[in-house]
Amino acid sequence: MNTTTYRKVTYLLVAGALAALLAACGQPSQDAMDESTDSAAAKIPVTTTSDEARELYMQARTLSDDLRIVDANVVFQQAVAADDSFAMGHYMVALTAQSNAQFFEAIGKADERAINASDGEQLIIAALVAQSENDQLAQREALEQAMGL
Repeated sequence: MNTTTYRKVTYLLVAGALAALLAACGQPSQDAMDESTDSAAAKIPVTTTSDEARELYMQARTLSDDLRIVDANVVFQQAVAADDSFAMGHYMVALTAQSNAQFFEAIGKADERAINASDGEQLIIAALVAQSENDQLAQREALEQAMGL
């Protein structure tokens, strides 16, 4: 792997981890949602019409949080199989991707489906899309807007 490719991969991983952290901050437990709907964390919901997809997504998030990325990727794929319109599910498939091809396919699907997602989800997805296109200005703008929600 040449130095330029290594730097790009490293940048994508770091920015992806930052985006995942930002996404994780927006996903409170049900108890936290019940206690305070005004909290900043409650402002970025997980948008899916499928209870099964939501449950699988949350299981996969737990695996990802436990650094079981390969296992998380499998469960995120199950979540998007349950609801193909689930933009954040595709986003998380991209973040846990096991290959460049899987990453770009998943982030493309997330971007296509973002129109039906919440504003916060759209901004987080837009940041990763911009990052994958090496558009640092657009990435920064999307992340700053997401933090302002």
